[in-house]
Amino acid sequence: LTLLDAYPGGYWLSVLVTVVWIVAVINAVNLIDNMDGLSGGVACISAACFLVAALLQGQWFVGACLALLVGALLGFLVFNVPPASVFMGDGGTLVVGFWLAFLTVRTTYVHGDVAASHPTSGAWYGVFMPVLVLAVPLYDTVSVMLIRWSQGKPLMVGDLQHVSHRLVRRGLSKRGAVMALWGFTLVTGLAGVVLAHVPAWCAVLVGVQTLVLLGVLGAIEFATGKGAGEL
Repeated sequence: LTLLDAYPGGYWLSVLVTVVWIVAVINAVNLIDNMDGLSGGVACISAACFLVAALLQGQWFVGACLALLVGALLGFLVFNVPPASVFMGDGGTLVVGFWLAFLTVRTTYVHGDVAASHPTSGAWYGVFMPVLVLAVPLYDTVSVMLIRWSQGKPLMVGDLQHVSHRLVRRGLSKRGAVMALWGFTLVTGLAGVVLAHVPAWCAVLVGVQTLVLLGVLGAIEFATGKGAGEL
């Protein structure tokens, strides 16, 4: 408790942020499971990026858990890529989302002994690494919720307005949409991995790059001609 109180906001803010993060990631992984191979692939790429980050910090147990998750997801994707013969479902996505959220909470993103001796110093912006890695599923969750809210629809009732569906309506095939979102996840994930290992001005550039990437994705979805389909 004494160590946690050393962080900005103290113990209760830490608990609140942790709970919100776990709920957000679980739902993001669950909501993006709407096309063959999409959720499993995004989760696998994200877990691989988290694995690299954990190993760079020398967190071997967390890294081992992430390696197991990556291996399980790779084995699953063999049968889940389009056309899929095995599906994850809620029982799978909720477990994968929980493991991603839990293991990111258990990872230390501040360099080495700095975290233990000076909790508020060092590359503090490294704690945003999971947000960058999971930027695509989080973007999907936020955008689809805003669309449903703007249309007066229940937020938690499923529909075909997720980012993958919107890309398909813009002319991509389902396989193409899945591959595109895998690629976006890989780009944001690699940016996240280096976040805690660069100077502050580079971290700002990494953040701007991620925002620009999501902006491009949004432009592809919403700013293209209506001939490819309506939302």
